[in-house]
Amino acid sequence: MSDRLDFIVKTKEDLINAVHRVGFLPLFRNFLPGFSVEDHVDPSVWFTGEPGVWEWKGPVIQEAGCAYGKFFGDAFTSAVYQCEPAESYQRMWDYFHEILPDVPDKALRKFLR
Repeated sequence: MSDRLDFIVKTKEDLINAVHRVGFLPLFRNFLPGFSVEDHVDPSVWFTGEPGVWEWKGPVIQEAGCAYGKFFGDAFTSAVYQCEPAESYQRMWDYFHEILPDVPDKALRKFLR
Protein backbone atom coordinates (compact mmCIF):
# COMPACT_ATOMS: atom_id res chain seq x y z
CA MET A 1 0.00 0.00 0.00
CA SER A 2 1.25 3.47 -0.84
CA ASP A 3 2.45 5.90 1.83
CA ARG A 4 -0.38 8.16 0.63
CA LEU A 5 -2.77 5.71 2.30
CA ASP A 6 -0.96 5.77 5.64
CA PHE A 7 -3.28 7.97 7.72
CA ILE A 8 -5.87 7.88 10.52
CA VAL A 9 -8.92 10.15 10.56
CA LYS A 10 -9.83 11.40 14.03
CA THR A 11 -10.76 15.00 13.22
CA LYS A 12 -12.25 17.04 10.38
CA GLU A 13 -8.74 18.38 9.72
CA ASP A 14 -7.40 14.80 9.43
CA LEU A 15 -10.09 14.11 6.83
CA ILE A 16 -9.22 17.25 4.86
CA ASN A 17 -5.53 16.31 4.94
CA ALA A 18 -6.32 12.76 3.80
CA VAL A 19 -8.44 13.99 0.89
CA HIS A 20 -5.66 16.32 -0.23
CA ARG A 21 -2.99 13.67 0.29
CA VAL A 22 -4.78 10.99 -1.72
CA GLY A 23 -6.67 13.28 -4.12
CA PHE A 24 -9.49 10.82 -4.75
CA LEU A 25 -10.86 9.02 -1.70
CA PRO A 26 -14.02 6.93 -1.29
CA LEU A 27 -15.91 7.44 1.95
CA PHE A 28 -17.06 3.83 2.36
CA ARG A 29 -15.09 0.58 2.30
CA ASN A 30 -15.07 -1.09 -1.10
CA PHE A 31 -13.44 -3.98 -2.94
CA LEU A 32 -10.07 -2.19 -3.02
CA PRO A 33 -8.66 -2.93 0.47
CA GLY A 34 -7.43 0.10 2.38
CA PHE A 35 -8.79 2.60 -0.13
CA SER A 36 -11.49 4.46 1.80
CA VAL A 37 -12.04 6.82 4.68
CA GLU A 38 -13.81 3.96 6.47
CA ASP A 39 -10.62 1.86 6.35
CA HIS A 40 -8.68 4.62 8.12
CA VAL A 41 -11.18 6.22 10.49
CA ASP A 42 -11.02 6.12 14.26
CA PRO A 43 -14.18 4.30 15.45
CA SER A 44 -15.04 7.22 17.73
CA VAL A 45 -15.92 9.39 14.70
CA TRP A 46 -17.62 6.76 12.49
CA PHE A 47 -21.43 7.06 12.77
CA THR A 48 -21.60 7.15 16.57
CA GLY A 49 -24.35 9.74 16.99
CA GLU A 50 -21.70 12.35 17.77
CA PRO A 51 -20.23 14.69 15.12
CA GLY A 52 -17.96 12.71 12.84
CA VAL A 53 -17.13 11.96 9.22
CA TRP A 54 -20.74 12.16 8.01
CA GLU A 55 -21.36 15.52 9.66
CA TRP A 56 -18.03 16.86 8.37
CA LYS A 57 -18.98 16.19 4.74
CA GLY A 58 -20.18 19.73 3.96
CA PRO A 59 -17.36 21.54 5.78
CA VAL A 60 -14.73 19.25 4.20
CA ILE A 61 -16.07 20.02 0.71
CA GLN A 62 -15.96 23.75 1.40
CA GLU A 63 -12.62 23.82 3.19
CA ALA A 64 -10.77 21.29 1.03
CA GLY A 65 -12.04 22.72 -2.25
CA CYS A 66 -13.05 19.31 -3.52
CA ALA A 67 -16.12 17.57 -4.86
CA TYR A 68 -18.13 14.84 -3.14
CA GLY A 69 -20.42 12.49 -4.98
CA LYS A 70 -20.99 9.20 -6.73
CA PHE A 71 -18.58 9.36 -9.64
CA PHE A 72 -18.73 5.85 -11.11
CA GLY A 73 -22.39 4.86 -10.94
CA ASP A 74 -22.98 1.11 -10.83
CA ALA A 75 -19.31 0.26 -11.21
CA PHE A 76 -18.56 1.91 -7.90
CA THR A 77 -21.39 2.54 -5.51
CA SER A 78 -19.57 4.49 -2.81
CA ALA A 79 -19.48 8.25 -2.61
CA VAL A 80 -16.02 9.74 -2.99
CA TYR A 81 -14.11 12.92 -2.34
CA GLN A 82 -12.16 14.10 -5.39
CA CYS A 83 -9.68 16.96 -5.39
CA GLU A 84 -7.64 16.04 -8.44
CA PRO A 85 -10.02 15.50 -11.39
CA ALA A 86 -8.78 12.85 -13.76
CA GLU A 87 -8.18 14.03 -17.31
CA SER A 88 -8.08 10.56 -18.78
CA TYR A 89 -8.53 6.89 -18.09
CA GLN A 90 -4.76 6.39 -18.27
CA ARG A 91 -4.15 9.01 -15.60
CA MET A 92 -6.64 7.27 -13.31
CA TRP A 93 -5.06 3.88 -14.06
CA ASP A 94 -1.57 5.17 -13.26
CA TYR A 95 -2.82 6.90 -10.13
CA PHE A 96 -4.47 3.76 -8.73
CA HIS A 97 -1.44 1.64 -9.57
CA GLU A 98 0.67 4.09 -7.59
CA ILE A 99 -1.49 4.21 -4.46
CA LEU A 100 -2.66 0.56 -4.57
CA PRO A 101 0.25 -1.39 -6.10
CA ASP A 102 -0.94 -4.75 -4.74
CA VAL A 103 -4.43 -4.60 -6.25
CA PRO A 104 -4.76 -6.87 -9.30
CA ASP A 105 -5.37 -5.24 -12.69
CA LYS A 106 -8.70 -7.10 -12.95
CA ALA A 107 -10.00 -5.30 -9.84
CA LEU A 108 -8.83 -1.92 -11.16
CA ARG A 109 -10.52 -2.54 -14.52
CA LYS A 110 -13.77 -3.36 -12.67
CA PHE A 111 -13.42 -0.18 -10.63
CA LEU A 112 -12.72 2.06 -13.65
CA ARG A 113 -15.17 0.56 -16.16
